[in-house]
Amino acid sequence: MASPFSIFRKNQRLWMAGAVLIAILSFVVAPMLQSFSGYGATAGRNRDAKAITASWAGGSITREQLDTELTQLAIANTFLRKLAVDVRDKGGFPQVPEVRPDFSVVGISQDTRDPSIIVQRKLLVAEANRLGIHFDDQSVKRFLQKFVDGKLSGDQIQKALREVSGGRMNLMDFNRLMREELTKNALLRVANVSERFEERVNSQGLPTTVLAPPSKNWQYFQRFNKTASIEAFPVFVKDFETQVTAKPSDRELRALFDKGKSLTRIDVPIQTEPAFMTPQMADFQFISCDVDKIINEEMAKIPENVLRSEYERRVKENQYRVPDTTKPADTTIPDTPKPDAPAESTENKPATEPPAGLPPTLENPSDAPADGEKPQANVPRNPNSTVKLVSYQDPAAEPQPAPATETPTLTIQDSAPADATSPLPPTTPPTESTPMRTQTFEEVREAIARESAAGQAFKVLEQRISEIRDQMEIYSVNRRAYERAVAEKDRSVTEPEQLNLQEIADKYGFQYGRTGLVDIRTASALPIGRSRVARGIRMQPFEFIQLIGVEPDPYDSENIGNLYVPLISSSMLTRFLFWKVDQKSASTPSYESAKEAVETVWQTQRAAELAEAKAKELASRVGASSLTESLDSETDRALVVRPTPFTWLNAMFANFDIQLSNVDGLKPIGNDFMEKVFATAPGESTVVADLAKEVYYVIKVNNFAPSEDDLLARFSTAPNTTGVQNAANLESARTLPAWFSNVQKQLGFQQK
Repeated sequence: MASPFSIFRKNQRLWMAGAVLIAILSFVVAPMLQSFSGYGATAGRNRDAKAITASWAGGSITREQLDTELTQLAIANTFLRKLAVDVRDKGGFPQVPEVRPDFSVVGISQDTRDPSIIVQRKLLVAEANRLGIHFDDQSVKRFLQKFVDGKLSGDQIQKALREVSGGRMNLMDFNRLMREELTKNALLRVANVSERFEERVNSQGLPTTVLAPPSKNWQYFQRFNKTASIEAFPVFVKDFETQVTAKPSDRELRALFDKGKSLTRIDVPIQTEPAFMTPQMADFQFISCDVDKIINEEMAKIPENVLRSEYERRVKENQYRVPDTTKPADTTIPDTPKPDAPAESTENKPATEPPAGLPPTLENPSDAPADGEKPQANVPRNPNSTVKLVSYQDPAAEPQPAPATETPTLTIQDSAPADATSPLPPTTPPTESTPMRTQTFEEVREAIARESAAGQAFKVLEQRISEIRDQMEIYSVNRRAYERAVAEKDRSVTEPEQLNLQEIADKYGFQYGRTGLVDIRTASALPIGRSRVARGIRMQPFEFIQLIGVEPDPYDSENIGNLYVPLISSSMLTRFLFWKVDQKSASTPSYESAKEAVETVWQTQRAAELAEAKAKELASRVGASSLTESLDSETDRALVVRPTPFTWLNAMFANFDIQLSNVDGLKPIGNDFMEKVFATAPGESTVVADLAKEVYYVIKVNNFAPSEDDLLARFSTAPNTTGVQNAANLESARTLPAWFSNVQKQLGFQQK
C-alpha cells in the first residue's frame, strides 16, 4: 500500500490550499466573531440554557443548542478519524480535500470548545443559502463514498457511527451537520478567490486548484527570486524630539486620545499612531525541562569501555571515515599509475556516510519513512547543530524503497540552501583520489555517548514530567473544589496549601521561572513565549501567547484560560510545565491618567515629520554618487549600512509560510519598505520608514539581480511554484475580515 506521506508529498499544493482555509477559519473569521459576540468571555456565564444567545435574519440559536452542536461536532470528528484509520488499514486513504496524513484534520471544522465556531457556521450557511448555494443528503453520501475510498460498506460506516457516538448521534444528525459543513466550506472558497476549485479531478480523485492569473504569478515569482542590492542611511526620529518646541492644545490632545483610547500598542505597533488602551496581560509560573541536561547526566553514567566497544564496532562498519586534510590529494593522472604506491581501495566504503553524532530523530510525522523505506534511528536532534534532516525531495516523485543490502543513509543539507545569492559555495564531495582517514575515539566519543544516552534520557524526562504534572493536577483539583465551596459559602473546605514550583524544579533538576504580568508582545520574546501548547492528539497545538487572550471562566471547568490549570508546551528540546496564576483584562484609561502618553505620541508625530523631511533632503542630494559620498561627516558615513542582497519574500519558507526577507543591519521592516525599494530604479534613491516608524531610511538602490530576461526565462519553465500559489492565497485571505464583517451586517447578526 502507498504510504499516506507519499500521498501528502504528491499532493502538497492541495494540502497547502486546505491549510490556508483552516488558517482562515482559525485565525481570521473565528476571532472576529468571538470578539464581536464576546463568547470567549461570557459563554460559561450564560446560565439560561433556553435563552437565545445570537440571532440573524431567518435564524437564532440558544445556549443549549450551542452545547448540543459542539458535542455533535466532536462526535463527527471522532467518527471521521475512525473511518480514516479503518480506510488506511485496508490500504486506502480518504480522497477528499483537507485531510492531513495524521488525521488531525479530517475535512471539517476541528473539534473545539469555542461556541463561536458554531455561530460562524450558521452565519456562513445563511449567507450561502441567500446566494443559492445548497447541499443535500446526496452530497453527503458522495463525500462519504470518497472518504472511505471504496474500502468500507454502508453497514460498516453506520456501525462505526453507532460505536463512536454511543447512540447520541444518528445518520440524520450527521447528514445535517455535514450539509452545513460542506456549505460553509464552499462559501469560504468563493470568498477566497484564489481557492476556487475545478470540477475535474486528478488521479487521486481530488479537486485541483485553479491557478491564479499569470500576472499575479509573475508578480510573486519576482518577489521570491529577484534580489535587491542597496545602501541605507538611518535618520532616527528620537534625534529630533528635542527640536519640537511647539505645545499641543488640550483640544488636539483630547482628539488624539479619543482616536487611540480603544487601541493597544499590540494592535498598533507604529509609535506615531495613538494607542492608549492597556492590553490583556497574564502571569505564568513555569518549570523549564531541558532534555539536553538529562542527556548530559546519562552520558556521564556510561562506562568508558562501553563507549570504546561501540566505537570499535562502528569502525568495523567503515563509519567515521572522513577526508584527511593533513595530506595532499592524489593528483596523479589516472592513466599513469604509481608503481610503488597502489591506490587505496575504496571497496566496501559507503558512498555517503552519516556524520558522527548526527542526531537523527524524527520529530515530525512528515519525516516518517514511506512504506518500503528504511527507518532511521530514534535519537534527539541537537538544536545547536547546523545540520538538519531532510525527508522531502520532490512532491511529484514516488519514494523509492532502499535495496535490502544497502546501508541506510541520511540526506543532509546546510541550515540555508545554496542559491545564486548564497555567500558560500557548495561543498565539493570527496573523490576517489581524496586521502581518507578514520576519526579517532577522542574525536567521536561525545557523539557516541550522546547518541547512546538519548533513549534513556527521554524516558527519564517523561517520567519526571509525569510526576510533576501529577502534583500540579492534584493541587488544581483541590483549588477548584475550594473555590466552589467559597462560592457556595461552604466553610467545611479549607484552602489547599500553595504548591511551590521552585522547590519542585530544584528537586528534579529543572529551572523555575515566572513571567510576571506580560502582554502578547512582551511574552513573544521569552523562551516559553515561543513554545507551542499541545493538548492531546485530538486537538491541534497552538502558540503559548494565545493563552494571554483567554479569560478565566469560573463556570467552565475545561476553560484552558482558568488559573492554575496545568499545561505543557514544547520548543525545540525544551518542555515547559506551566499554569496561569494571574490575569488582567484589557482596559481603557481615563484621559487624565493617559495624558502623559498622549503628549508623547503628539511629540513623536512632530519629530517623525522632521526626521522624514531630513531624510528626503538627504535623498535629493545623493544623485549619481554613492550614499557615503553624499554625506558630510565621517560620523554619518560610519552609519551607512550595506545589507546582503535580499529578496522581497523569503524563499526558505515558501512551502510553509509567507514571510518577508530579513534585511541585515536594519530594524524590522514591513511590506511598505519592500514595495518602495523594489519600485525604485537602480541608481535612484528613496525614503522609507521601518515598521514602527522609529527610523526613516535613505535608500540608494544599486542594482537588481538577475536580469528581467533571466527571470522571465525561469518563470516560463516554472510559473506556479508552491510559494507563488501560497502568496496569492494569503493575499486573498486578507480580504476576508472585511467580507465577513459585511456578511454579519447583511444578516443583522446580534448577540442576545
